[in-house]
Amino acid sequence: MIPVTVRYAELKDVPSITEIYNDYVVYTTSTFDVTPKSVEDRTAWYYEHPRDSRYKLLVAEQHAVGVIGFTATSPFRPKEAYRSSVETTVYVARNMRSRGIGAQLYQRLFDELGEEDLHRAYACISLPNPASLALHEKFDFTPVGIFHEAGKKFGRYVSIQWLEKQF
Repeated sequence: MIPVTVRYAELKDVPSITEIYNDYVVYTTSTFDVTPKSVEDRTAWYYEHPRDSRYKLLVAEQHAVGVIGFTATSPFRPKEAYRSSVETTVYVARNMRSRGIGAQLYQRLFDELGEEDLHRAYACISLPNPASLALHEKFDFTPVGIFHEAGKKFGRYVSIQWLEKQF
């Protein structure tokens, strides 16, 4: 595990967040977005994560390198009754994966969420993705179900697995 500083994202981090995310858009099925996001798109998304809300946005920063990953919570569904649930996400720069950065991001995220009135966190993982499944299991997520061939990317159908974590 390489040491990083995990902190709340700042507006200046949006270009790095965008670059990390777009790498997943272009090269993986980890997101079902198929068109890279612009910095303007991600700036609007950044503002949906105010520091004093349950919708957190944190970055991992390595000294002399900059932002190398991020994690966020977002509304699980738009209806009011879902307010006690959030959806989580975590992304790490390609050259920094498998070094414990996702775990450091999630640890800080869940520490911060401990102050919130939440009942469940949900994560959606495209399959196969053993590294992401292992990370989520480490943080007490349990499988809920698989949606078979839920999306199509790179000319093939991809299944997704939903997981949940109780607070």
